[in-house]
Amino acid sequence: MTISRSLPNRDQLSSSASTSIDQFDWHAVRNDFPLLKQLVYGKPLAYLDNAATSQKPNVVFETIEHYYRHDNANVHRGIYALSERATPGLRSKSGQSTILFERR
Repeated sequence: MTISRSLPNRDQLSSSASTSIDQFDWHAVRNDFPLLKQLVYGKPLAYLDNAATSQKPNVVFETIEHYYRHDNANVHRGIYALSERATPGLRSKSGQSTILFERR
């Protein structure tokens, strides 16, 4: 199962030839994070403590749920079907889940 979302990378956001930061659909990004849909003191939640804990988009929850429902097994150790499916899934996902937002 492959779930992907297209977010701009750092070069795309800073390039004058690409979509400017003002034209980017930040509401769509915000809607992909379930925690950010709640109101706090009557206002949309703004979570700024990402140095301690970063919030997860729906794609992370969907991928984890799929793993636990279909492929949950010991990776790198088993010689049975579930382990053989789980190991490459873990290898292919390593390092691919980083989303970077920076202010310049």
